[in-house]
Amino acid sequence: TASLTSPAEGSFRAGEVVNVAGTALPGWVVSAGGNPLAQDENNRFVGQVAAPGDTRALAIQFAHPQRGIHYYLRRSAR
Repeated sequence: TASLTSPAEGSFRAGEVVNVAGTALPGWVVSAGGNPLAQDENNRFVGQVAAPGDTRALAIQFAHPQRGIHYYLRRSAR
């Protein structure tokens, strides 16, 4: 239902501002760090969010009214 093109695994550090980009099927709402990421007419999304400073991962949330909530995780560098 979705794919992430950015960030790559281990490409950022905790607390950094991270570029998040990818695609999601119509009807899915994408957010990261509590910030919604709007989709364009080709179902692509892009945005910048701050990676959590207290964990070693960034969660990108995909929510759909009938299919529920799914998370993709990207781990930060050590």
